[in-house]
Amino acid sequence: MPPRNEGLGRSFGSLTYARRGGKFDAQLKRWADKTSEDLEYIVLDAAWSVGEAIVGQTPFRSGRAKAHWRFGINSRPGSYEPALRGTIDQAMDPTPLNSYKAGDNIHIYNKAPYVALLEAGMSPQSPPGAMFRDHIRNWDLHLAEAARKNGI
Repeated sequence: MPPRNEGLGRSFGSLTYARRGGKFDAQLKRWADKTSEDLEYIVLDAAWSVGEAIVGQTPFRSGRAKAHWRFGINSRPGSYEPALRGTIDQAMDPTPLNSYKAGDNIHIYNKAPYVALLEAGMSPQSPPGAMFRDHIRNWDLHLAEAARKNGI
């Protein structure tokens, strides 16, 4: 067995191996922290993209169904008073997303009493499932696009 090379270290790409608690451990921790931040950013970007798509596909007559969409982290959003007319900025308040950490669940919720009917296709403006289910079903595509767009 060759002697251990504890003091000299070896280089692997941008990481340098050194004894435990040394340079390699610090570099590995920085890499893990950066990876976690990148993951959180990709998930948040994808969640916002899904939110935009959902609001955009919500049939519009009075604007109330669009205005009822909300984000929640690890639970449904609490009580809220929606705007009378919905745009992505009014409906999908990004504030709850600020508390997102890797591993959390993001909830997208609408408390309009007739939103399930709209999702079922009761409006001639939107086919069944086009508002919510299709975008959630394509979550992986939203993640891939967020990663590509952000160079991650």
